[in-house]
Amino acid sequence: MFSWKHIGFSTIAVSSIVGSSLINTYDNHKVHFDVDDDLVGKDNEIIVQKKADKIDVHLGFLQINHRYKINFSIPKSLCESETGSQVSLQGVSNPHLQVISATSSQDLIDLHLELYAHKEKLMVEEFSFHLTDVTDPVTVALNARVLGKGKGTPLLKNEIHVIHAPPDVDSDASSDQ
Repeated sequence: MFSWKHIGFSTIAVSSIVGSSLINTYDNHKVHFDVDDDLVGKDNEIIVQKKADKIDVHLGFLQINHRYKINFSIPKSLCESETGSQVSLQGVSNPHLQVISATSSQDLIDLHLELYAHKEKLMVEEFSFHLTDVTDPVTVALNARVLGKGKGTPLLKNEIHVIHAPPDVDSDASSDQ
């Protein structure tokens, strides 16, 4: 059974299914969706995985000429390290990447970085660090898809924040006229 009722400026649609207690009410022509809280935000995490002799970190989409603060953790198991080992940074000689801090907890290595998106399309930036119980350095590859000017604004993954964006030259020029 389906019926429409008009009340003032608002239209209410009431539907019911015989033998069920399902009743949907739509007020003011708005559609409401049930949201499963377990699924919200799961796709928006920075992905960290081991590939060959490197740790791959997938940052998602970034925007050209923007500087980002990025925080993520690497499980020590991906580095083939014991739980009590400490981390020490090697000198990062990359002008587009600055490692702010690297700390070690029981099972994780927490990294805090600043990254400048300097190149459109696929951008890969690498750095290394040492763990006290691993002889070889651990190499981390940061992978991001960088959108060019006028290609839109990306939805940033969790723990990625813009800390500097260039002024919008087009809007300044149009406002001066």
